[in-house]
Amino acid sequence: MLIACGIVGMAVYLSNAPRVEPDAAAPQTVTNPLPVKMPVAVAFIPPPPVTNASSIAPNTNTAVYVQERNAELMALAMNNDAASFNTIWSELSNPDKEIRAGALAAVVQFGDRSVAPRLRDLAAKTGDAEEKVAILDAANFLELPPLTQLHNPPPTNAPQ
Repeated sequence: MLIACGIVGMAVYLSNAPRVEPDAAAPQTVTNPLPVKMPVAVAFIPPPPVTNASSIAPNTNTAVYVQERNAELMALAMNNDAASFNTIWSELSNPDKEIRAGALAAVVQFGDRSVAPRLRDLAAKTGDAEEKVAILDAANFLELPPLTQLHNPPPTNAPQ
């Protein structure tokens, strides 16, 4: 129900957003919809509708492709199956830095705590210092205990 409300809200938002046609002569810049340093799992991001990855041609506008691919990865993170996770994990080696950042956000959203050691191995092989920090942050976040396991101390105003 929450996911459906999120999808409807996203559709309404996107339908009201002003549309800007890119200037063919202007150089295309790619912006990251999910900054590398942002702790993505802190806030819930409702997934947009999943489109078929093969229907998005990589030779179209790169920024649109990256945004749509990252949206697909985040939608896959809402599934709880190995095939979805394997698809997300495979994008961590994508040549596009922004898709790798989206895949990392999706790994965190997936929430599988057992991948933290694999993330640490990946960070050791990463040459980009910013990405290395983001990967290690993701591993640290996934290793945090769930809120249900935190110990609640007795109230301090209890009679003695």
